[in-house]
Amino acid sequence: MIAGTASTELISPERTIPHSLEAEAGVLGSLLIYPERIDLIRGVIEAGDYYSEAYGMVFQAIVDMCDAHQPVDSLTLAEELSRRGQYDIIGGDTGLAALAAAVPNSANLEFYAEIVRDRAKSRRLLRATTEIISEAHKCERAADDLTDWAEHIIYQVSDTGSQRDAVSLKDALKSTMAALEALHERDVSSGITGLATDYHQLDFMLGGLHQSELIIVAGRPSMGKSTLALNLLTHIGTQHKQPCALFTLEMSKENIAQNMLCAYGRLPAQKVRTGQLGGEQWAQLGLSIDSLSQAPIFIDDSPGISLGELRGKCRRLKRAHNIQLIAIDYLQLMSGPMHGRDSNRQQEISEISRGLKALARELEVPVIAVSQ
Repeated sequence: MIAGTASTELISPERTIPHSLEAEAGVLGSLLIYPERIDLIRGVIEAGDYYSEAYGMVFQAIVDMCDAHQPVDSLTLAEELSRRGQYDIIGGDTGLAALAAAVPNSANLEFYAEIVRDRAKSRRLLRATTEIISEAHKCERAADDLTDWAEHIIYQVSDTGSQRDAVSLKDALKSTMAALEALHERDVSSGITGLATDYHQLDFMLGGLHQSELIIVAGRPSMGKSTLALNLLTHIGTQHKQPCALFTLEMSKENIAQNMLCAYGRLPAQKVRTGQLGGEQWAQLGLSIDSLSQAPIFIDDSPGISLGELRGKCRRLKRAHNIQLIAIDYLQLMSGPMHGRDSNRQQEISEISRGLKALARELEVPVIAVSQ
């Protein structure tokens, strides 16, 4: 068998690092028999997920050969590994022969890949928790900042499994071209390539609301900023059935729900507040409640929420409900990471804005922030 080599920094006398050399060998052996099945595990595992560095080298060689449309078998793989100077590292003829013979059932390729992925995620979680424990012992961060940072790295483990690395321009152009081709195949004659808002002029100018964007809705008090943000969120939640989250720092969730009912049902707000509705209006109210109740919209009315708390809640909503839009009403009522220190409010708002932009990129959703 090929010798496995990995960092031992997490090994304790009682425990070993999570791994399965058998599953790793099973993936490689299966691909040697049926290399065309590699597409079944693309996006599931990558070379960095292997506990054995040698196995990771073999996997990467197979992936590169498949991408180059080269035949993959024991002979061609041996040639490729020799060209890379890795043939002796993986154990030469003996190592490759052991891989070919180590597959109980090549039909279980996807199952083996899942095991490799799960063990890799467990190792990353161990590293992340080790970092968190180390930072907590240092006492160099404020408790809220430490909690936010810890949630961030745990979210990365659960969502992506690894840090995002730099990519070449060539790879970026490939993904861009793939996105353009997908748009070409869709009916985008309207010019809307993101979430449609039903504000036609706004959709024409923006092309809809796009992933990773931070949209600031700014204006003087009582100019309709909150109403606009609420209408955008209501339309996307009810018409497109896309999960949305609203963080309202000024109004209660009951007030928000009442405003939604008035706008969606086109009912007079004064009569709704006083309960002085006519027969037809009560019927319209019931229909509006039925429609809004089916919309995947989540409301958080925690007052004075901090940037760190907001990010933590959004990550949990993303994991649990795959939210596609976040709205915050409003920016100036949030407390930022510099709150309570020697700073002015302008600096704090700047920090909050940068944090919201980072959140939009991290979760890959548009974030709407109302600002006075």
